Amino acid sequence: MLGVSLEPTKNPTDEEIIRFFDQRAQYANALGAVSSGDEIEVFDLACRRYLLAFHTPSGAWTRSLTGFEVRTDNAQTTQIVTEVASTRRDPLSELQLRAAGYLSGGERITRALYQGGIELQLPHPLVAVLDEVERLGKQYNTGFRSLLFPPDAPMLEREIRAERQRVFEVRDALAAAGARDTAGPRPSILVAFWEDTESGWASDFGNWSACAFTVNDGLGAVLVRRVAKSAIGDNWWPDIPIPEVFEEYAGVKADSLSQGDASWLIAQLLGYADHDARMMDLDTDLGRAVRNSGTYSIIGESDEERSIIEVEPGMKSLPAV
Repeated sequence: MLGVSLEPTKNPTDEEIIRFFDQRAQYANALGAVSSGDEIEVFDLACRRYLLAFHTPSGAWTRSLTGFEVRTDNAQTTQIVTEVASTRRDPLSELQLRAAGYLSGGERITRALYQGGIELQLPHPLVAVLDEVERLGKQYNTGFRSLLFPPDAPMLEREIRAERQRVFEVRDALAAAGARDTAGPRPSILVAFWEDTESGWASDFGNWSACAFTVNDGLGAVLVRRVAKSAIGDNWWPDIPIPEVFEEYAGVKADSLSQGDASWLIAQLLGYADHDARMMDLDTDLGRAVRNSGTYSIIGESDEERSIIEVEPGMKSLPAV
C-alpha cells in the first residue's frame, strides 16, 4: 500500500551498515510519532537508537555484526562500540557499555540484532521495520475475536476513508523521515459490491463479490456503492469504464482494478488482513443469530473492534505498507 521499491543491500560497506541502523531507527521513531500509546506498546515503536559492534574486519571472508537496540528518550545516530562489546553473546555487554559511557541512566538495551554470513545482506531498513510491525501485530491479534462487517455502503465508505487517511499519515511521516516515494499522489478508490448469486460457491457468511477501481487523480477520494449485480459486467480489463453508479467518475478510465470475494477485497481496504474480517448480512435470521452470539466483533458499531492489526500499513495493516 505504501507503493515503494525496497531492495536489500548485498555485501554492504561499513558506511552502509551504519546507515541501515540509522534509518531503521528513524523509520521506527517516525511511525511511533503518529501512533497511539497502545500501538507503540504492541508494535514496539518507542524511541530507539543503536550501538553497533563489528565482530570481524570488513575484509574478512565472512562478516558478522550486532546492533544493540537501545530504548531512549534521546534519538541520535548509531555509535560504534566494537572495542567494548566485541562478542555478541557476552551477558555483561550492557554493563560494559554503561560503564564506558555509551548508555545513560534512563537508557536500556532491549535486544541485540545479529547479522552475519559469508555474503552479508541487509534488508531495506523500512522493510525491516514493517516486517517487525507485521509480526508483532499478528502475534497480538491471535487472541482476538474475528470481525464481521455488514453490507452497509455508507458505513464502509466512512471506515475506508478513515483508514485511508491513516495510511496517508503514515506515508507522510515516513517521507519526513527520509523514506523515498512514500508520499506520492493520493489515488481515489471506488468500491462496488453485490450479492453474487452466480458465483458457483457457497459460504455461511453469504456470497458477496466486489470490485475496486483506482484513479490516480491525487484527490484521495473514497466512494463505496452497493449494486444489484456485477459492476463490471462482461467487460475485460483494461477496457472497463467506471460505471455510472460512481457519478463523479462515470466513464473515466481507471488506472487499476481489483475484483473478487468482497471479504478479501474490502477487509484490506479497512486495514485488516483478509482472513481477519468477513462481510455478512446481519439482518437475516442467521445474521441476527451470529450477532447475538457474541462470537464476532462488528466493524462500524463500536470502537472496540479496532484491535491493532499488522501496517499497510493505517497501522492496522501497515497501519493498514
